[in-house]
Amino acid sequence: MQILLTKSEYMALKEENEKFKKEHKEIIQNLCTQVAENMHIKFWGNDVAKIWGCILVEESAAYCDECPVQNVCPNEFKSWSK
Repeated sequence: MQILLTKSEYMALKEENEKFKKEHKEIIQNLCTQVAENMHIKFWGNDVAKIWGCILVEESAAYCDECPVQNVCPNEFKSWSK
C-alpha cells in the first residue's frame, strides 16, 4: 500500500513533527541520556560491549562519536572527536 501526499500535506506533517520535538525536548533528552548511560554497545573494535556514556553527564563520555542515540538526541551542542 502506498499513500501519496500533496506538498502541503507533507509540509504540515513535518511542521507537526518539529512542534512535537520542541514541546517534548526535555523528555526526549532525558530518555536519550538514560540510554547512553545504560546501554552496552561495542565500539572502536572492542570485543566486549561497554557503556558509551553521555556528554551531558558529569565525568561521562567526552564525545558523541559512538553514542547509540546520536541521531535522535536533541542536544544542540554535540561534541565530536577530531
